[in-house]
Amino acid sequence: MAYFANYAFWNYFTLPALLMRPDIECQETGTNRLQARFPETLPTHSALQQFTFDPANGQLLQHDYTADIISGWAKAANVVLAHDENEDGLVYPSHRRVTPRGIGGAPLGRPVLIDIRVHTFRLV
Repeated sequence: MAYFANYAFWNYFTLPALLMRPDIECQETGTNRLQARFPETLPTHSALQQFTFDPANGQLLQHDYTADIISGWAKAANVVLAHDENEDGLVYPSHRRVTPRGIGGAPLGRPVLIDIRVHTFRLV
């Protein structure tokens, strides 16, 4: 679990810069949707992941993946419920909730697998 939690948080806190790595292949799959293919050498949830962004401001709304380290059935929706802005003007996802995805990929809402609340965010 420690391995999973550490790479997951690293992934979450480095987005969207993470997607700019040259070894990650990205392509648009629909309006405000991006599909990313991660290399085997990068610790992350799964090779193929989907990201949905707000068309008005480009902020992350949802991150879909399969937690392969747990099971091929561990299909999750990481939904951003709130964004905050730090004193430097950096906007960041401050509240995320991870739940299973149902048929068609929609978040089920329950059970809540992970609830992440970031109270402050600062680049040092």
